[in-house]
Amino acid sequence: MSRLHFIWLGPLVTLAAVISYFMVFAAIPALRDFPWLNLPLALLGVALSLAGLFGAFGQGRRLASKIFGILGTLLSVGFLGLFGFYVFVLSYQMPTGETAAGVSRIENFSLQTHRGESFDLASFDGRKVVLVFYRGYW
Repeated sequence: MSRLHFIWLGPLVTLAAVISYFMVFAAIPALRDFPWLNLPLALLGVALSLAGLFGAFGQGRRLASKIFGILGTLLSVGFLGLFGFYVFVLSYQMPTGETAAGVSRIENFSLQTHRGESFDLASFDGRKVVLVFYRGYW
């Protein structure tokens, strides 16, 4: 395989690293918080693009090879930059579960079920409770 094949192999490897993070590895907490597998794969893609770029500027290469080498490297670096920006900047600006859901502590109260039975909130002491108040049309 000549170095010119690396011109497009690099962006494909980098794009595969980014897509696989969102489709597979973002669901695994240990790999979501820091992309242990995807970041080295994306860096490998950039390295392949750079190797293709250096091959494109070899002696006797056509202008099209040089242009495609530059474009492939820019794509790889762009994918890596967007991926790094999302993982290391945007993902830390997302609200936590407590602030996003409006979690709060409330005092004890009693309610009646639709069967007329009464229960109070203290009976769920020590457990997390989700209260949903729905106004139905019945």
